Amino acid sequence: MGLTSESALSDDEVVVVSGERFEGALLKLLSDELVFLTGDEVEQRIPLDQLVRFGHPPARERRPVVTLTDGSQIVVAPLWVGRPPLMVDENQVTLRGNTVREFSFPIDQLYGLATPGLAPAAKQEADQSVEADRLWISTGDRLTGNFQAIDGAEVIFSVDDESLPVAIDRVSLLSLAGRTVESNDAKFDVWLVDGTKLCCRQIEIIRQSITATLAGGSVVRIKDIESIAAIIGYPDEIAYLSELEAADYKQTPYFNIEWPYSRDESLSKEMLAASGKRYAKGIAMHSAARLVYRLPPGADRFLADIAIDDSSTRDGTGQGGSVVFRVYLARDGELASAYESPIVRSGELPIAVDVDVAGSPLLVRVVDYADWGDESDHANWLDARLLFGED
Repeated sequence: MGLTSESALSDDEVVVVSGERFEGALLKLLSDELVFLTGDEVEQRIPLDQLVRFGHPPARERRPVVTLTDGSQIVVAPLWVGRPPLMVDENQVTLRGNTVREFSFPIDQLYGLATPGLAPAAKQEADQSVEADRLWISTGDRLTGNFQAIDGAEVIFSVDDESLPVAIDRVSLLSLAGRTVESNDAKFDVWLVDGTKLCCRQIEIIRQSITATLAGGSVVRIKDIESIAAIIGYPDEIAYLSELEAADYKQTPYFNIEWPYSRDESLSKEMLAASGKRYAKGIAMHSAARLVYRLPPGADRFLADIAIDDSSTRDGTGQGGSVVFRVYLARDGELASAYESPIVRSGELPIAVDVDVAGSPLLVRVVDYADWGDESDHANWLDARLLFGED
């Protein structure tokens, strides 16, 4: 049994485990596979456990976002639409979005509440474990105390035993003490058109309704197939480099600004983006830099798309960045070049990279200066992953 889109969604890129890719529109969603309609009107079926990526995550609507401890992020429906879309008491959270039906989950699965556009410094501070709840307000003030409830349009927060109601549209961030986003057994992430992200263990079609079981166990009903903007898979045959620990990293500044590398976000702490498309997985580096991984046993290929992040052109010069990407492997006790890109410049479409790494204990990735020193050299390795198990 499956759910069919009456009018297939617009064409977008589909990438599978083997590295094969094609343009297709999501036509049908079955319990264990996706059906796409290609440009020549041919249906192509892809098992869910073989999908690396369909589509691209959308820009998130500027409304409150509820984060669960399994990593799911739900964009809350507007306050003026029907019943209050978000209610929280001492036992559970009841939530509704534009793209998901109303559902409830236990209060201990609530990680926090945020509004898009939060300053990176505040987010970094919120991620630090502390013994008290914290509430950031749009004025820049921060309250430390105890979160009590959300009652429709207000967050109830206690400071020194005094309950303070704060309008939800004035809340920048609510961070709960002792809560962490835990690693989970999600098989794929479903991104919806309003920016909602569902970390899913399973997806089923029940009575013509799309029902997703989240990694934390909660069950969510997606409004319709047209609400799905992207699906990011976690097949057993691949490992994303952003989820592995690097053995070594070194960045040599052109002048004196040092840049750490970023995992699953750009160097500007936003979603990775290239040529107007967003990516959920990947690694960002700034020239000139070297990033080294010890390859797990059985790794056969390294695959990625390389590009300059769209954030590189925001300085107003219109010039952007330019780098050369290189891959080195350990062969016979020495590092040997396995791949070198042409000069990659801002605004250019991503280039697919596929390198045979079988037998090498190391994977070394380098980004180097090109046209203008290191100016705006925000280099992305998009969907960077290892493929295992090929004969």
